[in-house]
Amino acid sequence: MVAKDKAGEIIDDAKENIEDMFYSATTAATAFVFSATGIIDEALDGIRNLAVIKTASEIKEDVKNKLTSGINDLLGGAFDVKAVSTANGIEINIGKDFCLEVGCPMNADKMKDIKNWTIDAVFDDQKHDTEKIKNVIDTQTLGNIREVSETLYNDLLEMIIKDGESAESIIDIVDCINNDTEEFKKAYKCFKDVKKAYECINDESGILAKYMGEDTTTIKYRNYYGTKLRFPKQTPQNILRSIEKKKESEKDGERLEAEVAEFISNKKIKIEGFRAKVDIIDDNDKRLNTAGDIDVETDKYLIEVKINIKQLHYDKQISKYTDKYHENFLNFKNKKVIVYVEEKFDKADLQGRLKGHYDNSVSDGAIIVNSKEELGKVLEK
Repeated sequence: MVAKDKAGEIIDDAKENIEDMFYSATTAATAFVFSATGIIDEALDGIRNLAVIKTASEIKEDVKNKLTSGINDLLGGAFDVKAVSTANGIEINIGKDFCLEVGCPMNADKMKDIKNWTIDAVFDDQKHDTEKIKNVIDTQTLGNIREVSETLYNDLLEMIIKDGESAESIIDIVDCINNDTEEFKKAYKCFKDVKKAYECINDESGILAKYMGEDTTTIKYRNYYGTKLRFPKQTPQNILRSIEKKKESEKDGERLEAEVAEFISNKKIKIEGFRAKVDIIDDNDKRLNTAGDIDVETDKYLIEVKINIKQLHYDKQISKYTDKYHENFLNFKNKKVIVYVEEKFDKADLQGRLKGHYDNSVSDGAIIVNSKEELGKVLEK
């Protein structure tokens, strides 16, 4: 009796783990239905290729055995799986509270077509409708999405079953996942929401943040990650005065920033921002930290200025301007990014510092230049 009770506890624990893995009974039911569909189709394919003609009862028995072994393999022995024949087909009992009700015709020829089989999932005496999923997305496509991300797969099922999303919307999302898999993975990782990830990728507004208000000296945005940022408003007069002041600074970095800004200005390109400090703020607009600084800004470019490549870090600097899902993403107008490095450097050293984010003169969208001549050529494009 003790052993039986212990076995029951193990099965219950296994069931809870399966539920956690699929997030809900509905998605668990869907997963089992799709798996069982594949097992039946494979069994029927073998039967269709046999030289011997089988009777309806023989086909049913073959499918029952395939389902038992196939689902056992799927669960790795965590559940007690029992299959019994019924008047209308087959019943697969998985553990204590879950079963698959498999319906099939009694005609041997009709049995050979998977379309004539039905599978209903019953969890805790509640039947779960999975037909709406099969009407929207095919098994292979769903399997491909599951390979991309288990949680993405589960959330997509939730959208279809519980949220009542239209078939057209789901198909658009699936197409987006298939056509732009890596970008979708980034967006989904950021939002933890399928619909928001899709909307973000397909946002054509040109503004990569949500406007949160402004006053006479600052303007506020919330980036895709959810960080609320406060940007200073800088007038042309203030920018010019700041450049002139920093030209006399005792700090090499400040003098170089002013020198680069003056070089750009002398090319008759308007400077829209200079050494603009961007703050992270809370919902009450209280400053929490500094997100970063925008060294020089024009109508088309954000320019990060460095004395040498030892000061250059991908995660701390470049990604803030090029990765719209970065926690402290600053480039909400989606401007092109230039990194100006004063001292000469070896490309191999730069590749080492940026750890795979550098290719020729570009680092994940940021153009890296090593002289004012190179800078001028980029600005003129």
